Order: sequence, then C-alpha cells, then structure tokens
Amino acid sequence: MNLTVILEDEDGKAIKPEIDSSVFCKYLPDYIESGSSCLRFIDPYGDTTFNRLQVPTLLKELTELEKEILPEECKLFINELKRLCQECLSEVHTYIKFYGD
Repeated sequence: MNLTVILEDEDGKAIKPEIDSSVFCKYLPDYIESGSSCLRFIDPYGDTTFNRLQVPTLLKELTELEKEILPEECKLFINELKRLCQECLSEVHTYIKFYGD
C-alpha cells in the first residue's frame, strides 16, 4: 500500500514535490486507538488533510513514532514528512495532504 504526502496551498496546488512511502501505513495506529489525535485518522485508502492548527499535534505524534523500531525507509519518510510539516507551519493557507491507494 502506497501513501503520498504533499504540502498544498488552499487551492490544492502542490507547494513542494510529493513524498511517498510504501511502508509507513504499516506503522499507523488503528483508528480506534484513543492515544492518537492525528495519525490514527490517516486513511491508507483515501485522502486525509491536516491544517496548520493540527500540524503541531501531527509533529508530536511523528516524533513519538520515530522512537519505535522502524525500518530505515520509514524513518527517512518521517523525517521528510516532519520537514513538510515545519514548512506548513510557516505559511498561512497551507495543508499537509495524504493520498492513500
């Protein structure tokens, strides 16, 4: 299962090139898990959007996820995703958009 992430503006136009991962979905918490505020809602089969107000929570959860034993590909993806999140925080009307399979 592949997941693509793009930093987009309010019109849905890509601000930065997309990043992809085929392993990240395996490490997402189950949507029923109450310990996650953002990661559990990433739909591996659909689309998920986070706005600037949600991104700090997403970043916190990504940092926690990094502490787990993960394959190198997943760690690299998380680092790139965190970089996109930081850019999202620095501009208004920007969104982190996940596109599932």
